[in-house]
Amino acid sequence: MVYTAADAARLAHEQPERQVCFFAVGFETTAAPTAALLATRLPPNLSVLTAHRLTPPAMVLLLRSGQIEVEGLLAPGHVSTIVGSEAWRPLADEFGLPTVVAGFEPADVMLGVRAILQQVRDGEARLESVYGRAVRPEGNRHAIELMDEAFEVAALWWRGLGELPGCGLVLRPELSARDARERFGVRFGPSEDELPKGCACDRVMLGQIKPPECGLFRSACHPLRPYGPCMVSQEGTCYLWHQFGAAA
Repeated sequence: MVYTAADAARLAHEQPERQVCFFAVGFETTAAPTAALLATRLPPNLSVLTAHRLTPPAMVLLLRSGQIEVEGLLAPGHVSTIVGSEAWRPLADEFGLPTVVAGFEPADVMLGVRAILQQVRDGEARLESVYGRAVRPEGNRHAIELMDEAFEVAALWWRGLGELPGCGLVLRPELSARDARERFGVRFGPSEDELPKGCACDRVMLGQIKPPECGLFRSACHPLRPYGPCMVSQEGTCYLWHQFGAAA
């Protein structure tokens, strides 16, 4: 496992006799460093397999689908440092949701929740940012330019949610020499077993059920032996619910 995209380039430089493939995952926060890597002079034995996803467009599509019901949105600060607070405006303008960009420190989260509750109390729905020290309305323009140069927006499959148009990133044709899909013929898409049998992570992510309502929660699925993706990450909903209960 590597910590940054630059680590993959270092490995390729150090081992020129091997093919090195960087599996690029994550949202805009990690897509920007991948784009920055692709803008540099890379060793010929380095390829990139992209699995980057776009957050604000996915939220818009899910809200339009009517599958989720929320009273407000705490927009993630790390994504917003890249895309800017204005990227979340459709949630307030189109769906009438109090939408607040906040950071990750406990005080930041509490400030964001307070701002949402104030809007709910006052019957308002607007876009607000309480993370001005890191997030600009327009985002990080240099990072956005690098991403535009490296990626094209595409319809990609989201595990448990189906294909979401305009919510994924693939390498541009001019970077096909770096594209692991092209170089090695990698193909993957939806499958019948994309979620383990009995796993309800998709419904948890959509807010349709709470983690304890999944029949596997804390039995077959536990942080020490995670069965579904929501229990794997320390940011996963089921993991947090296991650690902190309903307070999560």
